[in-house]
Amino acid sequence: MMAEDSGSEKKMNRSDDVEGLLIFDLDGTLFRGDGATVGAVWEVFDRHGIARPPADAITAFFGIPTSQFRQWLASFSRDGRGEEIAAEIIRREVELVPERGKLYPGVRRALGDLAGRGYRMAICTNGDARYVNLVLESCRLAPFFDLVRYRERPEDHKVGMVGEILGRIGTRPVAVIGDRRDDVEAAHRNGARAV
Repeated sequence: MMAEDSGSEKKMNRSDDVEGLLIFDLDGTLFRGDGATVGAVWEVFDRHGIARPPADAITAFFGIPTSQFRQWLASFSRDGRGEEIAAEIIRREVELVPERGKLYPGVRRALGDLAGRGYRMAICTNGDARYVNLVLESCRLAPFFDLVRYRERPEDHKVGMVGEILGRIGTRPVAVIGDRRDDVEAAHRNGARAV
């Protein structure tokens, strides 16, 4: 879903001259959710007597659709309760976001500087609505962004979601800022720069 936000922080920091559009990925780019995600997996696996996977195996799923992460989590269960355990992990992860998730150092200052210099900004993420909205709310990020596009359907992908944002916000030039190959592909296939 695309969510529009007209927060006062954004309006206070904006200049009248628009310099371009910056489309940010969320996890691994602005937000560091490994404390919440790894913590949730380990906590729930411990409760069910399942051996903990290494943290780097868990964080390798950042930026990957949640459905694929859930399938991977479910594969650890040998008693037919994999889907139930995966759902429990996702619920616990959301509960831990405000406590253990955090922005990378300097993110808020950088976004404020970019807004003040006249850039419009959007988020394009493979995260689902509940998770993305919680991150935006708990980190007070929503006022910086004109649009937020998160994954709604299994067929959603970054190339198409970036294209939707470009259709809604006509500002050019455009750069997509992210930490994975699909961010770079989404930029290039939509005629944007990749960072």
